Amino acid sequence: MAKLSTGQTYGTTSRVTSQRLLGGEAQIATGAPLAQAELGQPALQPQASPVNTFQQVGAPTLGGPLRMFEPPALPRPSQDLANLADALSGFNKNLQQYSTSMEEVKMYKEAAAKERGTALGAELSVFGYKDYAEALRETEKKAQIDPSLGPLLQRLKANDPRALPYANNILNDSFIKLRVSGLRDEINNMPKLPDGRSLDAVSPDDAAFTDYYVSSALPPGMSPKAILDNQAALYDTFGAIRKDQTKRYIAYKDGRIRAGYQAGLGGDAALLAAGQLNPNQLAASVTQRLTDLQNSSSPALYQEQKKATIKHILDSVIVAAGGSPSKINQLALPAAKALELIQAGPNGELLIDQLDQPRDVVILDFYRGLSKGTMQDRELQDKQSNYRGQDAADADAKAYLTPEVLNNPAQLQARLDALPQEAVKKFPNDPQAQQSYSERVQSYAKNYTRTYIAPIQRDNAASEYANQALNPSTNPVADIQRYERMFRNRDIDESDFKSLVASAKARNEKRNDNNYNTLRGLARDLETRLKEQYRLPGTDGDVVYTTKEVIEVRKQMASLYRDGEQLIIKNPGANIDAELGKAFEKYIAPAAQKRQQQSQQPKANTPEDITRNFNPGRGNAADNANLRRQAETVPLYDKSRIGQQLDEILTDKPLDNATRQIIRRTGLKPSDFFTQQMKLHGVPLTPDVQQKLRTLDGSDLVSQALPANGEGSGGMGLMLPNVSRAQRLWDVFNSGVQAARNTPMATGGAAIPSSLGAGTNGLLALIRSGEGSWNSVNRGKAGDSAPINLTSMTIGAVEQMQQRNKIFAAGAYQFTPGVLSLARREAGLSPGDQMSPENQNKMAMALVVGTKRPALAAYVTGKSNNLNAAHYDIAREWAALQAPNGRGMYDGDKAGNMASIPAAKVQAMLIQARQEYLSGGR
Repeated sequence: MAKLSTGQTYGTTSRVTSQRLLGGEAQIATGAPLAQAELGQPALQPQASPVNTFQQVGAPTLGGPLRMFEPPALPRPSQDLANLADALSGFNKNLQQYSTSMEEVKMYKEAAAKERGTALGAELSVFGYKDYAEALRETEKKAQIDPSLGPLLQRLKANDPRALPYANNILNDSFIKLRVSGLRDEINNMPKLPDGRSLDAVSPDDAAFTDYYVSSALPPGMSPKAILDNQAALYDTFGAIRKDQTKRYIAYKDGRIRAGYQAGLGGDAALLAAGQLNPNQLAASVTQRLTDLQNSSSPALYQEQKKATIKHILDSVIVAAGGSPSKINQLALPAAKALELIQAGPNGELLIDQLDQPRDVVILDFYRGLSKGTMQDRELQDKQSNYRGQDAADADAKAYLTPEVLNNPAQLQARLDALPQEAVKKFPNDPQAQQSYSERVQSYAKNYTRTYIAPIQRDNAASEYANQALNPSTNPVADIQRYERMFRNRDIDESDFKSLVASAKARNEKRNDNNYNTLRGLARDLETRLKEQYRLPGTDGDVVYTTKEVIEVRKQMASLYRDGEQLIIKNPGANIDAELGKAFEKYIAPAAQKRQQQSQQPKANTPEDITRNFNPGRGNAADNANLRRQAETVPLYDKSRIGQQLDEILTDKPLDNATRQIIRRTGLKPSDFFTQQMKLHGVPLTPDVQQKLRTLDGSDLVSQALPANGEGSGGMGLMLPNVSRAQRLWDVFNSGVQAARNTPMATGGAAIPSSLGAGTNGLLALIRSGEGSWNSVNRGKAGDSAPINLTSMTIGAVEQMQQRNKIFAAGAYQFTPGVLSLARREAGLSPGDQMSPENQNKMAMALVVGTKRPALAAYVTGKSNNLNAAHYDIAREWAALQAPNGRGMYDGDKAGNMASIPAAKVQAMLIQARQEYLSGGR
């Protein structure tokens, strides 16, 4: 060991001494202070190296244990300072080399730890663990069940702690990505939050909701690096979750507001049904609810519910009525009145004027909806009728189809044929039960026929076939097929087979010839009959045919021949005389029917007699052409009447409506029509008459003959609705409410006369003459249904037929659905009363003096002197009556209406009915 000149060893020199040696104090230049005790500090004593040889392969080494260099021998004290500086300089270089080597070792170990940690994190991330601690904990649990996880568990336990941060960072990153990818769907599918609140009822700004989705994506312990790496995905996911929750929350609030509004309307309808609200109060309540809705909801929700208000009221009325048709009819009028008064807007705008349809269409749809509301009640009635019919059929089958009958096929067949007739006897007024009974009986017939009758029939057929196999039938083609089967089965030999086939072919050709001869004869017969149909004598006694009629005859003959030939081809060799006869009847039936109608028609003495036989509207082209041909070839009506018409024309009096219709349908000019008719009557026309007639050609005579749209009338009363019709319906309902307020009523209207006098009887007879008979019905258009025995049915049964769309207008006064119920109630009748002529008269008078036609009732009962208004009112009720303007209120509508009773007669009978009513009707 080197020593200083003072005799102290080098290694005992302290840092303070070193500073002084480096130039801190001048006196240290002498050797005396160096000998002091402070140089005995161990700071510079040589030490064993703390660095061992590295064990890792490829790691840098320092060549073995670190050894301090052997300091050189120091010179004498006079040279101590310089020598010490040199020694320290070498020592400093060794220290720097040592520090650099330690940094390299640390960096290498950190890189190795990062690599191991990243690999471990990637391996564990597939399990969805959020960090190393959870991975170790869960792997220990699973390893107890699955021994194959033992090596992984050992690696987890022996892992280098320096690698854990890197593994955790990978696990945190994969966990956040996994949670972000499914968090939105998870929240959208969860019904409630962990605290039990419904997710729909939670605001998107709710603190608990925000904590839930944030903590679900970022549980405690997530590394800042993993959070920053997924910052963009977290931002997008959290934003989407908030947007979804905002929609849910708005929908939830709107739903509660919507439900509250609808429940309020339901309560109003219930109060209306209970009689605690009148139409004005109902309208005021709904108006206030709309105002509250506008103040508490979004504009979109308000507009939605405003448009649906009519539908909500409709549903509420049906619910309040309990599905009862009579209760719905009772609530229909006040509810419809309220619809007109509901306001929806800051300036009192009416709701009914803010919808997408005109007011009258809205009202009409409302009534249609109420009508549909009764379907549930009717379906229940139909089910009950079905059960009654089925039970009755089961009982009859058990009683009639006894074991003795089942063993006798003939008797069994007779019973099965007779059973369907029992349906009408058991249920005369219940068509649904009749149908159910018949269907069940048919089911019995099918089963028993298959089980008991069919086997015997098969045996009989087999026996008959065996007995008559070789006998020829009426169908030679079938015979040939039968002979072929018998020859294949070797039942007959070849010579017999050839002989039988030749005979059958000869019969086939002969039968085909006979069929063609029959067909040709039928075609000639058809030609004769059709010509008789079109035959019309001309002025010189010859038969007159138009080219169109000749073409039509040939067309019908060709069609008959084509149909007959098809029958012959389909039935070769068969006797098809019956089938050809049916085809022939199909073509002659319309002609025969038309001849019968013409034979039943009375002789036309007046224009009214002719127009009474007109079809509704302008008539079809064939009828109009026939009418023109008649007008040009024969006198249409009496000479006295046509002379009277000429006198009226010369004095400028208006021509009657019937003659106008005739002229319009013929297509002739008025002058040509009258000139030809007078010529056919043999009456010469003077020049002044001819000149007057020519002036008619330029007048509006013909244009007034029919309405502009050309539709006709069937005299039905109220017809099927359209837009203009809906407006009239609304007028009826509106005026009915006003009359109910101002007119004292007995059973829904003015007092019905206890006995019908001459005036009222005359008015009713006038209406009946244009509307129908006691048993008249239709399904929406005049003449579309045959009469039924209404007078033997109850009024309630007729109402049910109308509700089920079996009929539309019924009776002598053509009561339509709803009108019949109203008339019955106001006449003081019950559904169980008969639809007798007397009761039909009572119901008609109820319409005259009741609430439905206020102007008419006010005039007849003496409360008003406005005959014109009463006249229009009664024309609105019955389509057969002309209004004061000479036209029916429903002339030319789609139902085919055309008023046939002149306005003068209607006014006369109204005056007479008023006098009768005031003199003794009360």
